[in-house]
Amino acid sequence: MAINSKTRLLVVLIFQLLVISSNSQSPCDLIKSYSLSVCNEKLSTESLQYLEKFRKKYPNDSLVQDVNLTLLYRYSELKDFENVKKISLEIIADTGTLQKIGRQVCPWLYDSIDCRRAITIFDDYREIKFKAALFLYDTYFLESRFDSALYYLKMADIEFAIPKWRHYSRNNDLESRVFNNYAKVYEKLNKVDDAIKVLVPHILTANVSDQLLYLLKKYRNIDSLKNELSHLEDYISIEYGIVSENPRTIPEYDAITGRLLRQTSINEYGRIAFWNFASNKFYASSANDYRSNKVRGERKKRKLKPVQTDQQLISNAKAYITEQWIYKAIMNL
Repeated sequence: MAINSKTRLLVVLIFQLLVISSNSQSPCDLIKSYSLSVCNEKLSTESLQYLEKFRKKYPNDSLVQDVNLTLLYRYSELKDFENVKKISLEIIADTGTLQKIGRQVCPWLYDSIDCRRAITIFDDYREIKFKAALFLYDTYFLESRFDSALYYLKMADIEFAIPKWRHYSRNNDLESRVFNNYAKVYEKLNKVDDAIKVLVPHILTANVSDQLLYLLKKYRNIDSLKNELSHLEDYISIEYGIVSENPRTIPEYDAITGRLLRQTSINEYGRIAFWNFASNKFYASSANDYRSNKVRGERKKRKLKPVQTDQQLISNAKAYITEQWIYKAIMNL
């Protein structure tokens, strides 16, 4: 059936209205459209077009790098590594330093409490750059381009990492990921000593024990390590130093005005037992050297007594060391 001119004109007008409506979407409209597609479990290459449109239409928007980072995660899931590299390099090259408060930018709920904003908004561009550099590390590692992988890992670790968000608890630790990544790429570059060396200092503070154990089993004499751990006393040293993490602060006030003149910080000194393992020294236990038995009103010179003997201090250190995961893992091999 032939379409008359009026019908054809109506179709054209509707199409133009749809195009205009699509092109007039604000940054938050595009984020909402993407979020709704995720909530409706329609995540696909097509749904990513909302974010791609954001990148093209609003390249100077304060949220563009947050959008880019979301795209990195999605393209990585889709194994579209060319787009991962392209967008990661754009993020790293961006010279913007805009600080923003994410909770105040775009609504975070759509339609219902079950549908939340599907992009994460960061307050600091350096965190986005850190993650982008790690995406480059991952991508080049998968491509067996290990020198490039190491280059971007160092960039993430040295140029973009800041304590505010890098140093999380040991069970939720970006820092652990960085250490383990160093070990993996050093091993691929046949730098096994560097791979082990980068992990050992962190065995008590980060989740690196699995990777370290793998390297030790593959490249080191486990029987020798077991023998070392079986004779812990030979590898525990005692030193004198500050043992108080929170030194006492004594204020001194002006007798007339009551104004604070100065504050004196008094550190508590004592003996510290260190565990010497794999060319590193780890805190194991400590004790203040002396405790006074002077009672109130006593005029005699205070009589001081050691809190612990050296052997007690070493025993405490051994008890601490034998509870560590790396100790148990090596001894159970």
